[in-house]
Amino acid sequence: MNWTVGNCIKKGRVHEERNLICQDSVYEMKTQGVSCIALADGAGSRKLSDVGAELAVRQACYCVSDHFEQLWKETEKKIGHYICSEVIYRLHNYAEKMGCQVEELASTLLLLAVKDTRVLFYHLGDGLIGCQEKDEVKILSHPWNGRDEWHTALTTTKEVSYYARTGKRRLDQTVRFFLMSDGLTSILYNRRRHCFTKQAERLLKGEIKQQVPNFMEVYRSKLYDDSSIIWMEQI
Repeated sequence: MNWTVGNCIKKGRVHEERNLICQDSVYEMKTQGVSCIALADGAGSRKLSDVGAELAVRQACYCVSDHFEQLWKETEKKIGHYICSEVIYRLHNYAEKMGCQVEELASTLLLLAVKDTRVLFYHLGDGLIGCQEKDEVKILSHPWNGRDEWHTALTTTKEVSYYARTGKRRLDQTVRFFLMSDGLTSILYNRRRHCFTKQAERLLKGEIKQQVPNFMEVYRSKLYDDSSIIWMEQI
């Protein structure tokens, strides 16, 4: 199966007003028959979270792409533990090299990888992972901060693998997958009902390459936090 990947990132209104850099990062990789996408949202209070987010998405894609076959045979718990360990190892190496605290590199992390008809996904922190099956959009992994809504689970959180959610599934009628950060879910996800808004359903089922950038530009004033989405669809 062939997959095409697209993404859209917008700096949040608060960061625009304060002239701060965007702390979201996305990454894609296609190698060894594996198509992989990842997204990370750097923790707003950490000085180097934009760097940490970029390190996290790259490391996660590399380790899952290189070890997809072995991971597919493992339990979801072991998959989550492996990805957490690989990412924090990379962050520690960078922190030691640059002389900074590893906590300054904290971010959320979302990943999805496909090989033939097999799908692996990983979710740490807020944001969400979803898919489109025929004309229906579904959520594979809902936003979850961890202990409570005020403490988001991050790549540098102690016992991080406890908070990581992983899943395995087979492709059925799926035509598109997408990952999005909490900046975008703030207006596309109904937290009370734990579902997409009607507006989100129309947006995510449509011509996503054209519609999503237009939508994010029109609603820019409502996107207080950095907002990003990366998608993968069959061609």
